[in-house]
Amino acid sequence: MILSPTKYMDKVNGQVHQRVSEEVLAWALLQPQTALVPGMSKHQVRKEAGRSFVFAVTPTSVHAFRLKDRGYTDTGRVQEEVAVWPRRGMRVETGRGTTTLNLTDLNVPLGMRLVTLHLADGSSVTLGIVLTIMRERMEKMVADFVRALESTPGS
Repeated sequence: MILSPTKYMDKVNGQVHQRVSEEVLAWALLQPQTALVPGMSKHQVRKEAGRSFVFAVTPTSVHAFRLKDRGYTDTGRVQEEVAVWPRRGMRVETGRGTTTLNLTDLNVPLGMRLVTLHLADGSSVTLGIVLTIMRERMEKMVADFVRALESTPGS
């Protein structure tokens, strides 16, 4: 069964709130542009960059979950948690970037919204989303996610 965008988002929202024990301040569907965990190979990073993940902000941390985002069945299912980062000492930076949609005879540049999490240990994780489908809704989701990240942890 193919879900409408609204039902898809509602399904993901419900699962995120069930999976995270703390209050979820905001969540977003983003694609990793850099390694989510130390030791990921360049091949793994490229492979993950084509997949959506769910990132949930709580008062104390940011949780990253794999998401079944392709196929005709069970799409929108939140899968295993792959990373948790403490918010204490975290900084967030936003920007714009581009990616390329490779078609048979044509490469189409697409704009991306980027969010970089600078972690307290000195590492960073860059996340992105292509803003084509449901642009307004996705922009709002990312803005709410960034606003929650910029709020003081534990406040």
